[in-house]
Amino acid sequence: MKEGPGVSKDAPEKKRFFLFFELYFRKFWKMIELNLLYVVFFIPAAVGAWMWLVGGANILCTLLMLISLVLYGPATAAMTYVLRNYARQEHAFLFADFKDNFKSNFKQASIYGVFSAVVMILMSVAIWFYLGSAKDNKLMYVPLIIAMATFIIFLFMNFYMYTMIVTFDMKLPAMLKNAFIFAVIGVVPNLVSLLVVGGITVALVLFFPISLLFVIVIALSTMCFVVTFNAYPRIEKHMIIPYMKEHEPEEKSEDEETVFSDERLIPKEEEGK
Repeated sequence: MKEGPGVSKDAPEKKRFFLFFELYFRKFWKMIELNLLYVVFFIPAAVGAWMWLVGGANILCTLLMLISLVLYGPATAAMTYVLRNYARQEHAFLFADFKDNFKSNFKQASIYGVFSAVVMILMSVAIWFYLGSAKDNKLMYVPLIIAMATFIIFLFMNFYMYTMIVTFDMKLPAMLKNAFIFAVIGVVPNLVSLLVVGGITVALVLFFPISLLFVIVIALSTMCFVVTFNAYPRIEKHMIIPYMKEHEPEEKSEDEETVFSDERLIPKEEEGK
């Protein structure tokens, strides 16, 4: 299929609020395809949960849910790669790029996926425990507030991790450090992402099981696109642009312009390691 003319570099920059909806509806059918592809990796967990509800917990249903837990990270990284390209108005070969990035980021993304799931579960349990304890002991509001703040900060960090995984050749500790910085300096866009994703999640829960159709068709890719669209500008400003400026050729012709390479970048602090 022939590609369109693309976006002129001299075209006036649109407000990001309007740009989001323009890109979203331009790629709407691709978003549906991406959502359906992403949901496939949660089929083992769905089957395991159904087996657990019908016949009780057993080794097989536990194994099925663990399989989805391991696949969650690489699948999310692959979807984030495609949505990152959409967010910066670049083309992506949906199935080919999804498959390639699923494979190339499998180890790092699966480790982070399991890690993030465990952290979220532990923090949720801690919040539930402190919330119940605070009813009898007012002093427990202190660890409750700390736990809730930590939970929100980690959520904000999670908004950036998968975009960094598919963009940079870095170790996870370095990416976690950068994600924490972005969680702090990007409070406003992070809150916007949290409110939108949280609002969609609440709506899906309230209208379950009817909402299950939207989960399968469009909801997951929509939430991921909101997060990626809001997170990418900070990653570009504070990581990509400085890297490209530092490594751009010393002499360029007037017609030559620096473009972002689709290869994963290696930040200066990681070179030689």
